[in-house]
Amino acid sequence: KAKLRVALHAGEAEKFGQSYVGPDLNHAQKLLETAYGGQILLTLPAVHFIPLPPGGRIVDLGVHSLKDLSEPKNIYALQHPDLPSEGYQPLRSLSHYPQNLLPQASPFYGREEEIKEITDLLTKTPARLVTLLGPGGFGKTRLALQSAVEVVEKFKDGVYLVALAPLLSDQLMVGSIANAIKFFFYGGEEPKTQLLNHLREKEMLLVLDNFEHIIEGAELVAEMLQAAPGLKIIIPSRESLRIEGEMVFEVRGLRFPELGRTAEMEASSAVQLFLKNARRIRPDFSLKPDERESLLKICKLLEGMPLGLEPSTTWVGTH
Repeated sequence: KAKLRVALHAGEAEKFGQSYVGPDLNHAQKLLETAYGGQILLTLPAVHFIPLPPGGRIVDLGVHSLKDLSEPKNIYALQHPDLPSEGYQPLRSLSHYPQNLLPQASPFYGREEEIKEITDLLTKTPARLVTLLGPGGFGKTRLALQSAVEVVEKFKDGVYLVALAPLLSDQLMVGSIANAIKFFFYGGEEPKTQLLNHLREKEMLLVLDNFEHIIEGAELVAEMLQAAPGLKIIIPSRESLRIEGEMVFEVRGLRFPELGRTAEMEASSAVQLFLKNARRIRPDFSLKPDERESLLKICKLLEGMPLGLEPSTTWVGTH
């Protein structure tokens, strides 16, 4: 018999038609995904604002990271005589899995369809190398991280980010990958040989970020995929690796309605990102009727580029 799971969080949301959107709703959904049947989980804001039922008490389950890659926070559970009395299993939060995905400075917006396409490539097709191809500023890295975290439970040996931006040469890739997956070299055998042998039996997902400036490292990627059948790799890059088996996924800007369709604005990822940043500058900011079309023109001009939409909100401080 299935048991109900409940997640309670308190925050802000934007109303669109008969539904609501926003990062706080996403946070509540990711909290719900960590729960087991019969559990009622709460965040700290929910503990503060939601009254307890008679006979209920709050239990601190410790600090956990959620799949929205927000800062780790304490998660709480409601205990009550009417709820199952057996001990709770460990939460299925990111803390439960081997991974090194760091919290992100800002919430992730939209791209649900893109994430589904990428995660389907990784879990439902033979694809083992997915290159997220696109120019700078379009959010390739964040899309890669969010896609990777959604499938973390599929890779028993972990999901790891390898930051390649600091590297001056592809010759340094072996050490960087080993460091990210916490593998230590030993003896006198060549480091690359040791790494390939270590990966051979692993079921692991790597995110190799900022690959284009060491594109010569494509040869190492090919060697790793050949040596380790259970290894899969996501590469955000401005340039394709051009190796056998590579699946190229083109990354475009955040979606927004066509000019003139202002009634649909608040449901689009590009507009949500703009409004969220605008309200950091002016908490009372709201779009006036004569500003709605102008915002769509900004989105069109920037092609939905997140890195362009964020600084474009500075004009709200002058109104």
